[in-house]
Amino acid sequence: MRLEYVHSRHFVHRDIKPSNVLIGTGGHRDTISIIDFGLAKQYRDKNTHTHIPYRTNHRFVGTAAFASINNHDGLEQSRRDDLESLAYVLIYFLRGSLPWYGGDYAINNTRRSKRSKKHRLKDAKADLRIKLITDSLPGEFATLLDYARALEYNEMPDYSYLRNLFGDLLRREGLENDGAFDWHTINTMPNDVATNSEVKMAKHVTKDDSKPARRV
Repeated sequence: MRLEYVHSRHFVHRDIKPSNVLIGTGGHRDTISIIDFGLAKQYRDKNTHTHIPYRTNHRFVGTAAFASINNHDGLEQSRRDDLESLAYVLIYFLRGSLPWYGGDYAINNTRRSKRSKKHRLKDAKADLRIKLITDSLPGEFATLLDYARALEYNEMPDYSYLRNLFGDLLRREGLENDGAFDWHTINTMPNDVATNSEVKMAKHVTKDDSKPARRV
């Protein structure tokens, strides 16, 4: 819903990643927000809805670990790229890792060049079968990733379809959308919630990830 709203206001975010998704506290603990629009770009005219032209040889923009394959390939980003990044974020939240992000992958590649790292990330995303990414997750996550990658450059995503996809999964698991999120039971301050593994992984984020290229 947050992405749909951003897109409805004629912008693509271009840097969807875990640190740009925040949860409110106190009276706002049910609110999820997307922040940091420093890399956002207007993708269509607000009056005519004319989409910006398809462009190749575009400079990489965003955070490598959660960037779309098209972004790695130098293609102009559109709504489909935000959705692909969201798929990586959701999978990361549930798995606690991605095959190309953090842990041994980052440690073993700390001495490689920036260009080499980006190419390896892109190749890992393109070559690794979706089932290996989602091996411990319901098939809906693979469907989301497949769907995002299959969208045409200027195609409008079917946001309702994707919401219903996960709504059906919720019901199939015997759960209900009661608004009681897991973090409601956490009484510590937000900064105290991070696990040791999260702190360790944060140390292995590449320089490109911590300071992505700025291009608006």
